[in-house]
Amino acid sequence: MEGEPTRGGTRGGAGDFSWNAVKEDKHREYYLGHSVKAAAGRWQKNKDIHWYNRDDDNADEGEIQRKKKEEIKKIKEAEEDALSVALGYAPKPRQSEEEKIAAKAQKNAEKRIRKEERDKVRAEREQRRKESGRDSRYTPYTTDNQRRK
Repeated sequence: MEGEPTRGGTRGGAGDFSWNAVKEDKHREYYLGHSVKAAAGRWQKNKDIHWYNRDDDNADEGEIQRKKKEEIKKIKEAEEDALSVALGYAPKPRQSEEEKIAAKAQKNAEKRIRKEERDKVRAEREQRRKESGRDSRYTPYTTDNQRRK
């Protein structure tokens, strides 16, 4: 008997409640949430009244996280600029999106050139090693015991 309700079933008609009944009731505006859960009338026709609660189905998780980080970054930059102006300093100059893309492309091009130069030096070194007739198993890190085998 302990832990069980005194009376069974639902009390107050909670089991009989439905939003469809509220939708048809002439006093529906007295129900909390009537405009969304029991939408009726011309204003809601062909409208997505749950737009604020929908996720973007086309975007993946990585894209959503990237957008959030980008938005937070923009807000922080705006706050930093506002604080600078309030303190009497000039706001920090920032790059535009085009400038950022151009700088990134330049950096990638320089990186690619450095990699090509390293590969060229390695190929020349390997060619000289082959021409000198050195044992290909020998490396500067080879121990005497490894050479004797």
